[in-house]
Amino acid sequence: ANIRAGFNYEPSGNHSLGAIYSIAKSTSDYDWEGSQKVYQDGIQIGVVNQNNNLPMNMGPQHILDVYYTGKAGKFSINFDGSYLWRKDTRDNYMKETSEELEDRTVNTSSNNHNSLIAGKLVLSHPIGKGMLSFGSEASHTKTQSLYYSDFDQIPSSDNTIHEEQLSLFVEYALTLGKQWRIGAGLRYEHEQNEYELYGKHLDASSRTYDDLFPNISIIWHKGKNGAELSYNKRISRPPYSALTRSLQYDSRYMYESGNPLLHPQFNQTVSLALSHSWLSFEAEYSYSKDNIMQLTGLYNGQAISLKRHENISHYQVVNASMVAAPKFGWYQPQYT
Repeated sequence: ANIRAGFNYEPSGNHSLGAIYSIAKSTSDYDWEGSQKVYQDGIQIGVVNQNNNLPMNMGPQHILDVYYTGKAGKFSINFDGSYLWRKDTRDNYMKETSEELEDRTVNTSSNNHNSLIAGKLVLSHPIGKGMLSFGSEASHTKTQSLYYSDFDQIPSSDNTIHEEQLSLFVEYALTLGKQWRIGAGLRYEHEQNEYELYGKHLDASSRTYDDLFPNISIIWHKGKNGAELSYNKRISRPPYSALTRSLQYDSRYMYESGNPLLHPQFNQTVSLALSHSWLSFEAEYSYSKDNIMQLTGLYNGQAISLKRHENISHYQVVNASMVAAPKFGWYQPQYT
């Protein structure tokens, strides 16, 4: 079920404000069956049959969005804010049977509470032949994950993550004649994460980041010819599900886990695009630091695979492509 309500108010042509509230809740309960053939030194030693029941309660989820747009002299003002509160419950009742190997029953339950409050303010003002935009963005997030397991090898856990973010940014876009457009910007981000396990603060998993993210683009266009050169630096933060200490039981030979020691991934990209009539060329180079990947290893040296997110030192990618799309009357083939 999903219920939405909102309003929009325009006291004058220069001012507009409004809000939207929504509440959503859904439930599901499904079963699935599967089997695994177990081999040791290339010889099949048994078959494990799995029967799973997974009831889920998603919500309630409350979301409130507010916004304001207006003008004050030559200044354009844009503000939007959001509040979210959500509760999810997921259970997993698994029964494994085997004629050759031991039977096993594993029951787990997870209860997640998430809350978010965020706001963003952007001011714009024309300067010369361009437009200057600047502003700030702030947010506070709290995520609590309670995980219960009745199987000794899968420990229960109680994780709480508090995250504070503050950003300041400025951008300038300039148009020169009919052929050139130039844009440049700089963003500063401060982020502070506090990680708790059973209410106890963990220094090793709690971190503070202060980073700068520049971007620039140069675009030229004349007739059937065009060119664009751009550079940007961005951040990719791991999802909260990748930071949890909870150990998920997939089968007796496969587990999944989060990694509270993950760092954010930083990406830098340089791209070039050229076009002439029906011919176009694109090239891109990207460099990722602390790239986040899901890797598989052994769990505590046992014959059990563990999938877990890890940071790798760096990752580089070069892409290039050329597309030709000549037109012959009504027919226009494309070659890449």
